[in-house]
Amino acid sequence: MFDYLLCYINDGSPADVKEYCKRKALRSYLNNARESSLALAEYEGVKWRAPLGFEFAWADGQVEGLTVDSAVTASEMARFMAGERGFQGASGWGVCGVFDDDE
Repeated sequence: MFDYLLCYINDGSPADVKEYCKRKALRSYLNNARESSLALAEYEGVKWRAPLGFEFAWADGQVEGLTVDSAVTASEMARFMAGERGFQGASGWGVCGVFDDDE
Protein backbone atom coordinates (compact mmCIF):
# COMPACT_ATOMS: atom_id res chain seq x y z
CA MET A 1 0.00 0.00 0.00
CA PHE A 2 2.87 2.35 0.82
CA ASP A 3 4.26 1.99 -2.71
CA TYR A 4 0.94 3.21 -4.11
CA LEU A 5 0.95 6.17 -1.75
CA LEU A 6 4.45 7.18 -2.85
CA CYS A 7 3.42 6.82 -6.49
CA TYR A 8 0.35 8.98 -5.86
CA ILE A 9 2.47 11.63 -4.12
CA ASN A 10 5.11 11.53 -6.82
CA ASP A 11 2.68 11.71 -9.73
CA GLY A 12 -0.08 13.89 -8.30
CA SER A 13 1.43 16.34 -5.85
CA PRO A 14 2.18 19.94 -6.74
CA ALA A 15 5.91 20.48 -7.18
CA ASP A 16 6.17 22.82 -4.18
CA VAL A 17 4.96 20.15 -1.70
CA LYS A 18 6.06 16.92 -3.37
CA GLU A 19 9.34 16.44 -1.48
CA TYR A 20 7.77 17.54 1.81
CA CYS A 21 4.96 14.98 1.44
CA LYS A 22 7.36 12.20 0.42
CA ARG A 23 9.55 12.85 3.49
CA LYS A 24 6.54 12.83 5.82
CA ALA A 25 5.10 9.66 4.29
CA LEU A 26 8.44 7.84 4.49
CA ARG A 27 8.96 8.94 8.10
CA SER A 28 5.47 7.77 9.06
CA TYR A 29 6.05 4.45 7.32
CA LEU A 30 9.42 3.85 9.00
CA ASN A 31 8.03 4.76 12.44
CA ASN A 32 4.87 2.74 11.87
CA ALA A 33 3.27 5.90 13.19
CA ARG A 34 0.05 6.16 11.20
CA GLU A 35 -2.90 4.13 12.41
CA SER A 36 -5.60 6.78 12.17
CA SER A 37 -6.52 9.70 9.98
CA LEU A 38 -4.84 13.07 10.29
CA ALA A 39 -5.90 15.50 13.00
CA LEU A 40 -6.93 19.03 12.03
CA ALA A 41 -3.62 20.39 13.36
CA GLU A 42 -1.76 18.04 11.02
CA TYR A 43 -3.77 19.21 8.01
CA GLU A 44 -2.92 22.79 8.89
CA GLY A 45 0.74 21.85 9.36
CA VAL A 46 0.87 20.28 5.90
CA LYS A 47 -1.03 23.19 4.36
CA TRP A 48 1.49 25.70 5.72
CA ARG A 49 4.42 23.25 5.78
CA ALA A 50 4.90 24.02 9.46
CA PRO A 51 5.71 21.70 12.36
CA LEU A 52 3.30 20.91 15.20
CA GLY A 53 3.91 22.62 18.54
CA PHE A 54 3.82 20.75 21.84
CA GLU A 55 4.40 21.68 25.44
CA PHE A 56 6.70 19.23 27.17
CA ALA A 57 6.25 19.27 30.95
CA TRP A 58 8.92 17.89 33.25
CA ALA A 59 8.23 16.31 36.64
CA ASP A 60 9.87 19.33 38.33
CA GLY A 61 7.21 21.62 36.87
CA GLN A 62 9.26 23.18 34.07
CA VAL A 63 7.51 23.39 30.71
CA GLU A 64 9.36 23.63 27.42
CA GLY A 65 8.08 24.07 23.88
CA LEU A 66 8.89 21.51 21.24
CA THR A 67 8.11 21.54 17.52
CA VAL A 68 7.89 18.26 15.63
CA ASP A 69 6.45 16.82 12.46
CA SER A 70 3.37 14.66 12.74
CA ALA A 71 5.32 11.44 12.13
CA VAL A 72 7.31 11.74 15.35
CA THR A 73 6.87 9.06 17.99
CA ALA A 74 6.54 9.70 21.71
CA SER A 75 9.81 7.84 22.26
CA GLU A 76 11.62 10.16 19.84
CA MET A 77 10.24 13.23 21.61
CA ALA A 78 11.21 11.91 25.03
CA ARG A 79 14.70 10.91 23.86
CA PHE A 80 15.23 14.34 22.27
CA MET A 81 14.06 16.24 25.36
CA ALA A 82 16.15 14.04 27.67
CA GLY A 83 19.17 14.81 25.50
CA GLU A 84 18.38 18.54 25.69
CA ARG A 85 18.55 18.28 29.48
CA GLY A 86 21.79 16.31 29.34
CA PHE A 87 20.41 12.97 30.50
CA GLN A 88 22.72 10.31 29.12
CA GLY A 89 21.34 6.84 28.52
CA ALA A 90 17.85 7.83 29.61
CA SER A 91 15.19 5.21 29.03
CA GLY A 92 11.48 5.09 29.69
CA TRP A 93 8.95 7.89 29.64
CA GLY A 94 5.40 8.62 30.72
CA VAL A 95 2.52 10.59 29.32
CA CYS A 96 0.26 12.73 31.43
CA GLY A 97 -2.58 14.77 29.99
CA VAL A 98 -3.51 18.03 31.65
CA PHE A 99 -6.84 19.51 30.65
CA ASP A 100 -8.32 22.88 31.36
CA ASP A 101 -11.82 22.71 32.89
CA ASP A 102 -13.02 25.14 30.21
CA GLU A 103 -12.25 22.74 27.36
